[in-house]
This record gives sequence, C-alpha cells and structure tokens, in this order.
Amino acid sequence: MRPARRRDATNGITGRRRVLINAIHAKSGGGVTHLRGLLPLLADMDDLDIHMVLSSGQEALLAEPMPAGVVLHRLNLPAAMIPLLVWEQVRLPALARRLGADVVFCPANYGPLALRRQVVTLTNALAVGKSETRLGKRLYWTVLGLLTRASLWRAQAAIAVSAYVAEDICPPALRHKVTVIPHGVAPFFHPDPAVAREDFVLAVSDIYIQKNLHVLVEAFAALAADHGGLHLRIAGRIIDSDYHRRLLALVAGRGLGERVHFLGHCDRVRIRHLYRSCRLFVFPSTVESFGMPVLEAMACAAPVVCSNTTAMPEVAGPAAVLFDPASAEALGAALVALLADGPRRAALGQAGQARAARFTWQRAAEATATVLRKAMRPD
Repeated sequence: MRPARRRDATNGITGRRRVLINAIHAKSGGGVTHLRGLLPLLADMDDLDIHMVLSSGQEALLAEPMPAGVVLHRLNLPAAMIPLLVWEQVRLPALARRLGADVVFCPANYGPLALRRQVVTLTNALAVGKSETRLGKRLYWTVLGLLTRASLWRAQAAIAVSAYVAEDICPPALRHKVTVIPHGVAPFFHPDPAVAREDFVLAVSDIYIQKNLHVLVEAFAALAADHGGLHLRIAGRIIDSDYHRRLLALVAGRGLGERVHFLGHCDRVRIRHLYRSCRLFVFPSTVESFGMPVLEAMACAAPVVCSNTTAMPEVAGPAAVLFDPASAEALGAALVALLADGPRRAALGQAGQARAARFTWQRAAEATATVLRKAMRPD
C-alpha cells in the first residue's frame, strides 16, 4: 500500500523531494496541454512533492479539477510581459528558497537565471522569429532567444519536446544537458465509430503567422469550385489580431465568406468532436517544436495532412500525408487526391491511431521525473 502523505508547515509533503513547477507562462496552446498531461502523473509519484506557482486565474485553465497532491501558490502577478519577466528573475528564486525546493521545473524555454538547480523545457522553436518582419514581434523573439540560451547555460538540465527543437536551439557544447521527451496524448482523444465524417476540412491552431493559415485558405480557394459542399473550419484563439485581419481579408477576397469558418477557442469536448467528424485534418504550420493537434487528430483516427518541416514529420511519421508548407499548390493537390480517395483516408485514419498510441503521458511523466531527480543531485 502506498504510504500516507504527511503535510509540513509549508503545506508540503515530508520525506519527499520538493519540485517547484514554474507555471506562470502556461496560458494557451501546447504549454497548457503539457502541464495538464504531466501534473496528475508527477503528483502521483511517491518520492516527489509537487508545488506549483501560477498567476490568479490560471488554475482552471491548467487542470479541472487540480490533481490531489499538487500544492498551489496562487499569486497576483503582472499580466504584461516585461514586469512578469522581472518578477520571475527577481522574486521566484526567493520563493524557491523559502519553500525549500530541491529543483525548479520551468516548462517553458527559460527560467530564473539566478537558479542553478532547475530544469527548463524547450517548447518553442526559435526559428519562428526568423519569419517576422514586425519590429515588436522580432523584439519578442530576440528576447526569448536570449533568455532561452542563457537559461540553457545556467540550468542543471533541459528537456526538449522533439529532436528538432533540441537541434534548433542547443549549441553542441550543451547537448549533453538535453533529453528529448515527446508529449503524450490523453486517452480522452479516441475515435467514436458512431460519429460520421462530415464534409469539412479542419485546422486546429491558435492564430498567428507561423501557423500558415493563409496558405491553407489559398489551397481551399483553389479546390472550392469543384467541391461545392466542402467547408473549412479553423479552431483556435486569435493571438495575432493583425494576422487574423489579414486572413479575413483573404477569405473575403476569394469569395469564401460562407465556407470558411473561424470558430475561436473551443473546449476539448468540441475539439474532439471536430477531430472525429472532419473529412480531413490539415496542419499547415511552417515551424513547430512538436505539433500537438497532429497527435490528437491521429488519436481520433482523422486522416491527417501536415507540413513536412521541423518537428512535424517526427510526430506524424508515415501516418500522414506530408507537403511543403510554402506551396499552396502542393497542399491543394494533397487535399484533392485524398478527397477523391475514401479507402486512402480510412487507411490514414487507422495508421494515425496506431501511431498516436505510441505517445503516452505516462511515458513522458516517467522520463521527466528521471530528469528532475538527476537535477536534484549535488554537483
């Protein structure tokens, strides 16, 4: 029988090594999915005492309900990026010392530079910034790159969510610090034979420029006349309002206002239904450190078409049709071929489901815990 957990004066668990998770940057997309997948499994490990610092309002986003055994430290943190970074660099190390943390786990590209005993997770590919022309966005990616590389030098260890992101970010001298641990996919995402496939193409991603949705709209426009009943649905938060306006203008200019639908943020129940009912799932991104929607769509047996760059081939393997994301013509040709070939779509769905089964959060959590334990050891 598992031993009972005893609480000490700081509301922690005695006799276990204390992990402080710095969750303040997990507000959307893959960062939230990552913590949702890991938290209950890390909290269930007998030798780890999991504490988590987060901003007010994040708790409901990260887990509903919050796993038992996770001690929360809810703080009124600044929303603006620069003040938040200052708090993280100056105040978080003091909090870690006060709590007696054996290691700080930063599931973002960077963490407090004053802390040596920490593990950072490389979740954002810095190559995204190379496609930006706007000054403010380029400044953001420059700061992110500097913080990421400085954190890699300081941290005890790092986790990369794909081999691509490890190679993209890590200089050769630091590769020994990095362990590649892919994400898992929740059992929640699975097929339902009772749900019929409908006549729409689905894309799931927050809306900003490297998601390359303009190429998807152009490809859809080229085939729309020959597929009169086909619609395009795009599910995701508007992160970059300038890019969203550009997409709306493109849709209107191609006369697709009645056939292209921006669904906004959808909860996971609706997202699962969309995966199960789409004719095809398309992921046209130019740069991804992992590509979580590809894995979720495959787990739901959706036929997947995705970009052939960065980490996406690592995730999709042979279970998807790959295309050059710079070419609307290549994407359009892939869509036309699959729309005409029902047996091929069914075979892709089965292959995707089998491949997704190889990616589990249990495996990811065990590998993550191993890295955390090693980082706790004295130098």
